[in-house]
Amino acid sequence: MIYDSIKNLSQYAFLGKNFAKAAKFAEENDLHAISAGHYEIDGENLFINVLDRELTQMPTTWEVHGRYADIQLLLEGSEAIGTYPVSRLAEKPVIDEE
Repeated sequence: MIYDSIKNLSQYAFLGKNFAKAAKFAEENDLHAISAGHYEIDGENLFINVLDRELTQMPTTWEVHGRYADIQLLLEGSEAIGTYPVSRLAEKPVIDEE
């Protein structure tokens, strides 16, 4: 997990071509102006899901990704993000393809 400011996003472009494309998209677009929804940037290789919701409670399930890296950009408000090694979970989560 990398925890950093959005202003430093492009510094992580070395992680791969899709990460570099994601950083470029974030730099070139007004993220606050994008309505909630699913948007393909490069087909299934790179897409964004924009959520507009109030975060009022901690989730009761773990979020685990198998195919995609998950870049989360919090544009306003606050959010608690926890991490834990999947190998140490008592109950193994279903790893979706996203």
